[in-house]
Amino acid sequence: MKQNEIIQYIQDFSHTGIIPDKLIPYYDQHGKWRGDKIGWRRPIPKSLLALIRRSHVPEARRIKRSRGKTILLTSWYVRSEQDSRIPYSEIRGSLIAHPSWPVWAMALRLIGGHFDGRTEHRIDLPNLVYVGGNFETPEAFSLHAPRLRIVRGRLKVAGTVPPKLESVGGSLSTFGCFEFKAPRLEFVGGALIPHKAKSVDAPFLEAVGGGFLLGDTTKRIRTPKLQAVGDDFYAGSAELIYAYRLRTVGGDLDTRSDPRYYHPAIRVTGEWYCNSDAIHYWIARTKALDALRGRGDDLEL
Repeated sequence: MKQNEIIQYIQDFSHTGIIPDKLIPYYDQHGKWRGDKIGWRRPIPKSLLALIRRSHVPEARRIKRSRGKTILLTSWYVRSEQDSRIPYSEIRGSLIAHPSWPVWAMALRLIGGHFDGRTEHRIDLPNLVYVGGNFETPEAFSLHAPRLRIVRGRLKVAGTVPPKLESVGGSLSTFGCFEFKAPRLEFVGGALIPHKAKSVDAPFLEAVGGGFLLGDTTKRIRTPKLQAVGDDFYAGSAELIYAYRLRTVGGDLDTRSDPRYYHPAIRVTGEWYCNSDAIHYWIARTKALDALRGRGDDLEL
């Protein structure tokens, strides 16, 4: 929810004394106001903040039971070892971990807000499918989220990408994944930044809304369905780029290390830093294919 909408709801509370349902996800499991330190970019006016901090959500408005499932309507903050075991199937607010403890949420399928997993301990989310905000575990190499499919915000992971991940609304960053594999990933709304990856394998990836930014260690890229990159596509160290459906790059394109990567149909808004042999290879290859199809006079390369 946008911050100006939150301020309006708090102003409504100041007049009525009744906490609007839309504000419940911004309280914690004990009914205390927490707000959204991850998503909000400017402070709430002090008078309104002092008012909302004095409020309290009773248990009847914090927990909902439906069809055998227990749903937490607020956020969940891990502040003790006991808090690290989360019994709910849904958390409508955010799940905020603590550096000192692991996270165990065996039944959890949905997080409506953010998951802030800034801990080096194990994070076990075996049934989690959907996150409505950011999903960030930049220090946890022991992440278990085998069913995670959709993250509406940005995703940051220390190790490998969850194997069933399909869509990320914001940027996607990995920090210690040397073999970047995303077997079901189709869309990244922001930048795709696989830090330290030696290879990138995303066979169903079709679009990256921001930049596709690869470091000096990346030598191989396999994105056979990729059609569009919204900003810069930096793959200057990659010696093998398999992305022959790519047609649009919104910034610069750097493919200088691959002597075979070129296609005249690719539209680059910025500069294309192409390998000097790539165009000659493409011309020779086109002649050879034309000859094999019966449209050329010979097979001379």
